[in-house]
Amino acid sequence: MVARDSVVVGCAALALLLLAYCTQGHQATKPPFLPGPTPTPAPGIRAARIKELGLPGNLALTGPFCGNPVTRRSTTAEELVASSRTVVLRGGTITPRYFAQHFRLVEASPDPIAGDVTWLFHVGGYQTRVIEEVDRLAHGNEKHEISSTLGCVHPIRHVLSPQRAASVMRGCIGPYRQRRVTYQTLDIKRQAVAQLTLSARSDWAADSGNTWLDAWVDLETGTCYWTVHYERFYGP
Repeated sequence: MVARDSVVVGCAALALLLLAYCTQGHQATKPPFLPGPTPTPAPGIRAARIKELGLPGNLALTGPFCGNPVTRRSTTAEELVASSRTVVLRGGTITPRYFAQHFRLVEASPDPIAGDVTWLFHVGGYQTRVIEEVDRLAHGNEKHEISSTLGCVHPIRHVLSPQRAASVMRGCIGPYRQRRVTYQTLDIKRQAVAQLTLSARSDWAADSGNTWLDAWVDLETGTCYWTVHYERFYGP
C-alpha cells in the first residue's frame, strides 16, 4: 500500500512539473502581434497615412469647436432647430441659402436634459445624416456638438462621381467592403474642416483575420487617407 501511494504521489509531482514546463515554454514562445499591411496606391492616386486614435475604428473623430457652440436654452423643437442652424452658419463660410439647399431637417428632440437634432446633408448625388447632441448648461444655456462635428463648414459644390470615388478607393487599398458616406471632420493635421468622404474597410486580412485597413476618400479632392487597425494575437 505504501509503495502504491508513493507511485501516485510521484506521478502527481511529475504531472505538475510537466505542466509548469509546458506553460513556461508556451509563454516564452508567444509571437508578437502581427504587423499591419501597407497599401501600394496605384499610379495617380494621392494617398496619405493617418494615425489611428485610441481604439480601433476611433479615427473619424470630431475636431475642435469652430465658432461659438453655445446658445440660449431651447424649450421647443422649433427653437432647437433654429439654434442648431445658427451654430452651423456662424461656424463656417456657408450662406443661409446654401444651408437651405443642402441641409434638410430629419427630426429634433428638445429633451430637458440633452436634446438632439438630425440633419440630412446632400450634395452631388450623395447624402448622409449629421446627428448632433445638445447639452444643457447652467445659466439657461446649451452647447451644440454640431460645431465640433462639422468644424468650420465650407460650401461643397463639386464632388467626385460615385464611379470615380470607388475607383480611387480600389486604387488606394484594393478590394473593399462596408462602404458608406460620412460628413464630418477628420483629425488630419488638426484641421477643423468638415469633409465629405467615402469610407470603407479593406477585404485584406492577416492570416489571423485581425488586421485590416480603413480608408477615407475625400470626395472633393480625391485624396485617400488610410490607417491600419490590428489587434494583439497570440498563436496556440
